[in-house]
Amino acid sequence: SQSKTDLVVGNRMNNPATMPWVRRLTNRFMSWQIGNLCRYELPDSQCGYRLASRRLLSVLLQSSDGFAFETECLLLAARNGYSIDFVPIRTIYRAEQSKIRPARDTFGYFQVLSKHLIQHAPAEQVQQLPFGGTEVSDQG
Repeated sequence: SQSKTDLVVGNRMNNPATMPWVRRLTNRFMSWQIGNLCRYELPDSQCGYRLASRRLLSVLLQSSDGFAFETECLLLAARNGYSIDFVPIRTIYRAEQSKIRPARDTFGYFQVLSKHLIQHAPAEQVQQLPFGGTEVSDQG
């Protein structure tokens, strides 16, 4: 049987006991934060196990690469009305070196979040700042 879900994402958070505690806390925070942005409950926003429908692929080509891909992939799918589902997977961590680079990846993550906040804010809430940036106001 074929699924009608556009994006299937692995969910390691049903049993995260083997996940390092820093990753567990970071993942829960990021999943909560990204879920609020796309108005979708996201149990595991950072899992790399993903399966996308053919019709979603053109939308995903607009996303960043690297660490920010997981975040932007979910934001693009949710904001464009595609269905997202999560499937439980096992969490396996071995002694391998992490590919996460905290400073670079955090910067990339916040760039993606700010890009999506600005793109989807009502025009009257976006203000140009004197140094060339933008600010999104929550007043309105």
